[in-house]
Amino acid sequence: MDAKPTSLMIAALALVGWILAAYLWSEAADLRGQNIAALKGAEMARSGLAADFQNLQAADGDLASVRSKADAARADLEEATKAIAGQDEKAKAIGAKIAVLQADFAARSVALDAAARALQDLQGRRALAESDAAESARQAQKAMQTLGDLQTRIDAGIADLAALNEKVERAKAALGAPAQ
Repeated sequence: MDAKPTSLMIAALALVGWILAAYLWSEAADLRGQNIAALKGAEMARSGLAADFQNLQAADGDLASVRSKADAARADLEEATKAIAGQDEKAKAIGAKIAVLQADFAARSVALDAAARALQDLQGRRALAESDAAESARQAQKAMQTLGDLQTRIDAGIADLAALNEKVERAKAALGAPAQ
């Protein structure tokens, strides 16, 4: 009469152990999914940072080109001003050239200012992206550590369950119950 309640109690204990093992396995799978998502996010941030860096390099090259063109426009403007002083008969033609050069200079100055602002913006975004990538890497590292801890707990739970199953089998054998 005592064998039946004991075996029911052992079966209930084994069932609880299996439920615990399934729960821990589910948690580990969820954590693995989160880790994979975090790693993908870090990779996307790294890709975005690389694209921003290439844009920054291109903007730097464009900025140098605009500066050299602006310097050339200044030189042309100075030459035109000197020519006006020396040659009255060409004053109208040179005046038109000066106006064009001034407009070009103004346009290039605006483009230079816009390029400088874009460069500053890209540098700010790059710093932010680097910070985000570092944070993502820290979070991924923490998640991997948590995953390792959960795996250790799962392994311990499985070992405990195996030990309990062995004890159940020994108890059954001691009670004369058939082994399953």
